[in-house]
Amino acid sequence: MKQLVRKILGINRFVLSPQEYKRVLLISQLSLIFIVTLSCFGVVDLISGFYFPLPVISAGILAGVLVLLLNRSSYFLAAKIVLTIATNFIALYFSYHLVRDLGVFIFSICINIGVIAVYGSENLKLAILIILISTGAFIFTMFFQHDHLPIPSSPNYIDRNLAFSFLGANIGAITIVYYFLQANLKAENALVMKEKSILDKNKELIKVNTELDKFFYSASHDLRAPLTSIQGLIQLMEVSNNLDELKQYTSMLKGRAQNLEVFIKKISEYSSNARQEIKMERVMLKSIMKESLENLRFYPQASKIKVQMEVPDKTEVFSDPVRLQIIFGNILSNAIKYHDFTKSEPYIRISIRESGAFLVIVIEDNGSGIREENLKNIFGMFYRAHRHAEGTGLGLFIVKEAIEKIHGRIEVTSQYGQGTTFFVSIPKAAIS
Repeated sequence: MKQLVRKILGINRFVLSPQEYKRVLLISQLSLIFIVTLSCFGVVDLISGFYFPLPVISAGILAGVLVLLLNRSSYFLAAKIVLTIATNFIALYFSYHLVRDLGVFIFSICINIGVIAVYGSENLKLAILIILISTGAFIFTMFFQHDHLPIPSSPNYIDRNLAFSFLGANIGAITIVYYFLQANLKAENALVMKEKSILDKNKELIKVNTELDKFFYSASHDLRAPLTSIQGLIQLMEVSNNLDELKQYTSMLKGRAQNLEVFIKKISEYSSNARQEIKMERVMLKSIMKESLENLRFYPQASKIKVQMEVPDKTEVFSDPVRLQIIFGNILSNAIKYHDFTKSEPYIRISIRESGAFLVIVIEDNGSGIREENLKNIFGMFYRAHRHAEGTGLGLFIVKEAIEKIHGRIEVTSQYGQGTTFFVSIPKAAIS
């Protein structure tokens, strides 16, 4: 029904803001009520043989139609002005010329409320001025003596007119109050959404600040350790003349430099994941996997691990290829780094399965595994489950952050000494 009314009124909502559209729609609705009410009065007068008001009623109906046409043609200010003048003039005219028992004065309240609604807070002073003039005019018509026009002697005439006056003013008032309620509801909803957005941002800021504090503390510690080691090695090289010792110190320097390079790379990945815009596209999953493995081909002892790739060639997901490389690169590098090379057949097995709207990538290894008490912490910033191994403690933290960016999930199971399995769930299609 609402859509039908809007179609009849012919207002283009797409050229207006939501607030302006509702106000323009209200003007047209009030015009329809004005036209229908006047038509009812005209029919009663016509049936009763009381022809004197008919020209004024007809003029009022034409004014109401003009308001509708102005609104359809996007002359919204002109429509507002015509409606204000027409309603006030018609109500005042009949209030002055007809007896008080007909109840025309009732429209004064409806008209004044309508003026506030259609002019809005931005034109509040003008609305108040119109209300003061209108109210003063109504008081004049009610309390100052004047000769009333003779009305039909039928007792039903007054009752019918009073009923139409009440119904017309009542429907108009309800329409205006409904408009105010809807506007207030929308404002409240917008306020609630804004408050929620602020709370969410505050939570995110608290999280970011906490992570930054931890990041700076741990990063400074992890950067200081290899730098201190490098400075110590340089001092030893300065006082040593033994060629074998110098070669040993050089090898150790190279190792410390590599550790720094790895750490800086992880920091770069963390920064990139946090700041880089998400670019979702169709991605061939096997191609990403192969590229991640190729990047790890010269990783220490990587050649000793058998990689079993059980991923169909044409498997696609809708995701961010850069973040997928970060995710798989970190998980696979950990699988290599923490492998157990005392086992006869060390392996990494990559497979996929479907789970509703998600594609689950399973990355399984038979490496050293993770102790049960450490599993809940492995995605924390700078957390190292293997204290004996050299690492940044950022890899799985970055993995978790990257997966959340692409609306995915990650789970892990592990048995210490047996191996670890990661389950990476990625949406198959776009998620809004």
